Amino acid sequence: MDAKRYTIRKPILSGTTATTLNFFMEQNVDFAGQQELIDRKFVDVEVAKSINPTFDYEVTRCKPILDNNVECDSIIYTLNILSSGTYNFDTRWSDVGFNFDDFRFSKNSFNKTFLRLDFYDNDIGTSQRLLFFNTLFPSIRPVAQENSVISELPQPSQIQLSFGVGNILKNPLASSEGYFIYYFKDEIIPTVPKELFMRATLFNAKTGEITGFMSSNDPTINIDELAKTNNGDTGKLYTKYLLTREADGGYYYKIDDTYSDNITQNISVNASQYRVDLQQISVS
Repeated sequence: MDAKRYTIRKPILSGTTATTLNFFMEQNVDFAGQQELIDRKFVDVEVAKSINPTFDYEVTRCKPILDNNVECDSIIYTLNILSSGTYNFDTRWSDVGFNFDDFRFSKNSFNKTFLRLDFYDNDIGTSQRLLFFNTLFPSIRPVAQENSVISELPQPSQIQLSFGVGNILKNPLASSEGYFIYYFKDEIIPTVPKELFMRATLFNAKTGEITGFMSSNDPTINIDELAKTNNGDTGKLYTKYLLTREADGGYYYKIDDTYSDNITQNISVNASQYRVDLQQISVS
């Protein structure tokens, strides 16, 4: 190997004086021939950090199914209003301020009333993210009267306060908004369901009131208990949805009746249905 030559200037030394010569040798790291290592360990790493990750934003449509993969025809969200400290489990449209003229003349006070379903990535209020929301509008249709060929609009006191969605492929008169759930395809994997947590809010255009709803039917629950995470316990504030990818390649979702006790499945020969009972949150 080649050796580096150094020339040291010889000082003038006295014949009678002992002299110590001190040499300071600076050792610098030699990066010659290390370019490949530098690129791999430093340059490539830093370049990768500076590039934003690539996300697949392709969205897929999830269809509701019940137990045993029975196809769900409709979902009914029933709202129960708090009255004198107890829930009215047969709340009617008249109980929230509506009259027959609102139905008959299709007033904006009725048409612009809606139920908003907010979907979050978890049930922890301090760390959750709002993923998307669905807006459900009411729909009241004439009902055929007994011994009459003329259909008439029902009275608000005859109609339960609820919002329904359905599969328009089977029922063209159904409201399809909120029946399907659209979500990112790459986040729904075959092995583990994608969990979503829903919270409902009613916007009443007749009275101007905004009412929050929960999955618990306990009117005495305090706000601190309601705000707690529901992990390992019966759901109180949210309703849980499970998005799955099945072996047939289809994308589906179920409303989890083991997380909260406000879910009912009705399966019959003619139709199948989810019923989601939502209770007004007490502010006392």
